[in-house]
Amino acid sequence: MADACGDNRRTQAQCPQKKGWQGVTGPLLTLALAGTLLWLGKVDVHVPNPVLFFANLIVLSAFLGGICSGLASVAVTFAFVLIYWSAPGHVLQYAPRDLERLAVLALTMPPLGLLVGRLRLAYERKQRELVAQNVQLATELTRRAALEEMQRDVDHILRHDLRTPLTGIISIPELLLEDGNLTEKQRELLDMVSVAGSKMLNQINSSLELRKIEDGSYTCQPEPCDPARILQDNFRILSVRSPAGRPRFRLLAPEPVLLQTDCRILDAIVANLLGNALEASDRDAPVVVELVQEQGECVIAIANNRPVPEEIRSRFFEKYVTAGKVGGTGLGTYSAWLMTTALGGTIAMDTSSEAGTKVTVRIPLGTN
Repeated sequence: MADACGDNRRTQAQCPQKKGWQGVTGPLLTLALAGTLLWLGKVDVHVPNPVLFFANLIVLSAFLGGICSGLASVAVTFAFVLIYWSAPGHVLQYAPRDLERLAVLALTMPPLGLLVGRLRLAYERKQRELVAQNVQLATELTRRAALEEMQRDVDHILRHDLRTPLTGIISIPELLLEDGNLTEKQRELLDMVSVAGSKMLNQINSSLELRKIEDGSYTCQPEPCDPARILQDNFRILSVRSPAGRPRFRLLAPEPVLLQTDCRILDAIVANLLGNALEASDRDAPVVVELVQEQGECVIAIANNRPVPEEIRSRFFEKYVTAGKVGGTGLGTYSAWLMTTALGGTIAMDTSSEAGTKVTVRIPLGTN
């Protein structure tokens, strides 16, 4: 019983079920050609080298219907030549030359049908594999999209829930500052804690806005904004761990610049770019920031002394692109680009081994 099943599976593999017209078209055309040539022979019309016609039909049969259809056309071809090449008045009797031609056909036609049929099977097998791979890929993409959506939902909930306890943390330094029994250094540290907490709250809020930017539902709510103040606040927070007397940032602002934009988003842009520049620069080299007003735009240029790795320069603002930074996610420059675009601005990066790296942000001064 097992052998019978195995034989059945092998037969199905060699002669798979085809659509009705595919399996019979080739053999029927071969049979029609044989009948036509035999009829023409009776009226003394002889077609030179009819085997070429049959060879083409064998190929067509094997391609459309597989090995079985190809071999059926081979059988029809042999039946035809056995009659067509018989000696006049003596069926199945042949001249030596015709016997040679029959031998050549016996050696060439069946392998032709088998070869084309095998190629057809390989083609169909590859098609099935590709279909299965496409289905698997589509399933995996759907699964990943669902996981990413779930992750975004979890991140959204976490960021939303962090705001309440963070508000309480921010209020503690403010209450302590009301106590008159504090040194100037203690007041400075408490003020820095308050600023850091406020910045963290703003970054959580801006990260919630980032999702809206990505899905296209963000609406800019402009307000008066002082970019120099935003820069200075970030300098204070990022310089906490710097050695005393060694400033890590230098601001070049020849004149005050004010603009109307979303201050929280601008603060997030600046924080990301300053943090990246600080991490990428040498420890004894300050990050230089230029703040100017040019042609109706607020221009913030952040420069550090080291170049961007060459392998990521062309993809610097793409999502998840990072190199040579421990714990880097590749989201800082991407979010800076996305937020800058949402504010109607532009962002660009210039880098070289000689000059280091400069990232330039341009934000319109007016209301977006």
